[in-house]
Amino acid sequence: MTTHTYRSIGPTIYLRRETDKLTDAEVQRIADACDVQVHYHLAPVWITLRRKVRVVAQHSKVPAGDHLLRLVDYSDVSDALGYHFEDEGDVVTGVVGVGTILDAGASVLSGQYAVSTVISHEVCEMVVNPWVSGWLDTGRGWLVATEVSDPVQSDYYEINGVAVSNFVTPDFFSPVVSAGDRFDYLGVLSAPFQIADGGYVLNYEDGQINTYYGAVRPPDWLMRMKERNEAARTRRLKEHRPV
Repeated sequence: MTTHTYRSIGPTIYLRRETDKLTDAEVQRIADACDVQVHYHLAPVWITLRRKVRVVAQHSKVPAGDHLLRLVDYSDVSDALGYHFEDEGDVVTGVVGVGTILDAGASVLSGQYAVSTVISHEVCEMVVNPWVSGWLDTGRGWLVATEVSDPVQSDYYEINGVAVSNFVTPDFFSPVVSAGDRFDYLGVLSAPFQIADGGYVLNYEDGQINTYYGAVRPPDWLMRMKERNEAARTRRLKEHRPV
């Protein structure tokens, strides 16, 4: 059996606690779980270089070329749970509104929409689509945003007792289905472009960006955040509208 080793050449993703709603120990456990997820689950599936996931002190800056995920009380964009964006100089920064998650009754480390799953969601997408500019052709007359956690955002699994987000695979974005294709890491989906219960996708069709949800809609508090006209992800993607 061949063992594949992935070099850590890609940018490191740093988690920075800027809230008292989490402890240093909890952030470290989340970082460790995300590091395992990226190394052993996400990178091999997406055939991409591994990124380390590490913790940086509260008032510290991250090294040039690396990515930062800020863990704050509340996001400053439409009460969003989490999002990431590209700053000047190709600096990728993410934000997770810990207070929004906890106020909705979710926990820090376990269960659906836990703080740890939202952080994992953003980490996975910062690895696969860090500049929030990816669109893929479905072969059906519309494009879909390459956000790997959105379609299965309600599904999670645990790494060392920490809940992390499910994510879709490259097969999810392929209009051609072959025997043995797996459309998400947990095997929830059975076809490309399918949306799991509680998930959603953004597509681009006839000059418009649209949001579509699974058969079972996300909870009301999450729906309100997603449906705001100025929702962070939709606004950022408009800046990378396909031409």
